[in-house]
Amino acid sequence: MEAYEARIRQLSALGLGAEAKVLAQLVRDRHGGHAARVEERPSGSRMDAAALAALVEPLTDPTLAPDRRAELEQTLKTRLTSPTLLARCEVLPEDHPLRVGARAVGEAFRAATSGPVHDEQIALPEISRRSPLASWKMLVRAIAFFYRGDDDACRRSIEGISLD
Repeated sequence: MEAYEARIRQLSALGLGAEAKVLAQLVRDRHGGHAARVEERPSGSRMDAAALAALVEPLTDPTLAPDRRAELEQTLKTRLTSPTLLARCEVLPEDHPLRVGARAVGEAFRAATSGPVHDEQIALPEISRRSPLASWKMLVRAIAFFYRGDDDACRRSIEGISLD
């Protein structure tokens, strides 16, 4: 049972909630007496719209301390699972750099996964290397290069994705 519990936690932490649910249900079906041990526990690795809004709202304050801003941006960088969710986040003004960048990433991602794209479509100049969206920028490029058959550029882009 401990192994099942650990695997379910691991799947949840990796953002594989559906897989964690399936495994938890399998354990409940096979080992009904131990069902309470595998009840789903939130992993904290995924963000819904409300959690995202709460996270980014302080970023609209121009007087926010730089260390607090860096901390919030790091959390956003490691927990954001959908740039589209950020693009639709109404606590950020329409012209906020994060919202603008998230819209651009979403459009570039759709383009790169829908067919051939030009370099201009995946350049994403609105996203700097230090942006919490920088890894998304590199992911979009990696996908585009993969579909082009440009293995070296794809590898370079993947290497540009932050490990955290």
